[in-house]
Amino acid sequence: MDELCKQLLNNASLRSLALKLTGELHQDLLQEVALALLEQKKDVSSYFEFWCVRTMINMTSKNGTFWKLYSDRYIDQNEIRFQNELQYDPKADELWNELDKIFTKDEWYKREALKTYFECGSYRKVELFTGINHVSIHKTVKEAKKIINDRTDYNIN
Repeated sequence: MDELCKQLLNNASLRSLALKLTGELHQDLLQEVALALLEQKKDVSSYFEFWCVRTMINMTSKNGTFWKLYSDRYIDQNEIRFQNELQYDPKADELWNELDKIFTKDEWYKREALKTYFECGSYRKVELFTGINHVSIHKTVKEAKKIINDRTDYNIN
């Protein structure tokens, strides 16, 4: 089996196929195939290249082991950067940093309720997280947003 692993890792056509299937992750795919080869109980030397090609294709299918291990890496980094640039609003960061200045010390509960709401994403999730009724959280967040709208030039809906 060691000889077959060496053959797998040094075979230009198998490396080329791995490159076509996974791009920059081709070395990872070859290593996963080598692991599968070492775990193989039967002798595949008579149809070695066919076995490797079939295994690579199976591993990179949507139900394959390679896909499951590395699927989050298939996202194009340039696409993520582009999406983040479209969605990024520096005013939100400025507001987040200024919350302590906007709210008085007596309004700490409203500030924290607002922060928790933005972190959790919904009133029901805040209720699950804090144990405070979602109707009460909704009322408090609404009051906090009104304070921000009244005291700053930010418009929070």
